[in-house]
Amino acid sequence: MKKMIPFLIPALALFFQACESVVDDVDLSGIQPKLVVFSYLSPQTDTLVVRVSLSRTLNEPAQYYEPKWIEDASVTFHGPAQTPVALVFDPVHYHYYASLEGIDIIAGREYGLRVSTPGGYSAEASCRIPLPNNTIRLTKLDSVIEEEYKEYRLRIEFDDPSGEPDYYRILAFATVVQSFPGEPEYESEQPVSFRDGENLIDATESDGKTFVLEGEVYAGWYDPSFTQRLKGIRLMLLSTDETYYLFHRSLENYQGDDPFWEPVIIYSNIPDGLGVFAAFNIFETGCEQAAGKPWISLLPGGKTE
Repeated sequence: MKKMIPFLIPALALFFQACESVVDDVDLSGIQPKLVVFSYLSPQTDTLVVRVSLSRTLNEPAQYYEPKWIEDASVTFHGPAQTPVALVFDPVHYHYYASLEGIDIIAGREYGLRVSTPGGYSAEASCRIPLPNNTIRLTKLDSVIEEEYKEYRLRIEFDDPSGEPDYYRILAFATVVQSFPGEPEYESEQPVSFRDGENLIDATESDGKTFVLEGEVYAGWYDPSFTQRLKGIRLMLLSTDETYYLFHRSLENYQGDDPFWEPVIIYSNIPDGLGVFAAFNIFETGCEQAAGKPWISLLPGGKTE
């Protein structure tokens, strides 16, 4: 194997020189930016937020790139048999917004978004609100001390009923309480970590299946001189449309501007543009435990059972 190395190095050098010459021969001057539209719609949100910008072309530097926000676009939102609602630009947060108060965002219905700019760019997109799924549950919880750090390990399950929805994203958070001698308790909420992409699920061919996810959350440095306990677990099951799933799956595969990774096309449902107008429906539940007391299961809205 060692005898092959002297021959391999010149070959690699020729390979990279060839790659560089190919890039130098490509004329990128005629490439024009595209309209980028990004927004989510959910029955659980009271404000619709839409970000509108222009894309970066291939001949622009990638480092320290700042979005080209469009501040004078016309952005309207509409639902079934509904008068279009005009969104207003927020110059502080660089997005367009509109209150959804009094507007019913209902599962199974389709909603639309229209964007146009004085520069001649325009786009339309639509999304359909998926049905919610309320079967998520915590089935196992352990605490482990490893290398002076304490972590909690969770098992989360949910069922995919027959029919829709067929795409899901699972989010979970743990509330950890620490108490040092002579000081008040310190409380923090930590996200539960899953393996890459494990909490993003395509269930189109899994009707009736029970999904099981393993997660963990680091509670921090372990020291017997202070107390540390888990106060609560918050679980969120997002039933998503296909657009949301495909967009986030493509983000999972994206490795930035590393030239040694295969290029990834980020999913978009904006015709002649980039970005997504996607929908999800959230079911949230969890459990809490006061010091020295049994766990209490929480239903949506903070109700107990």
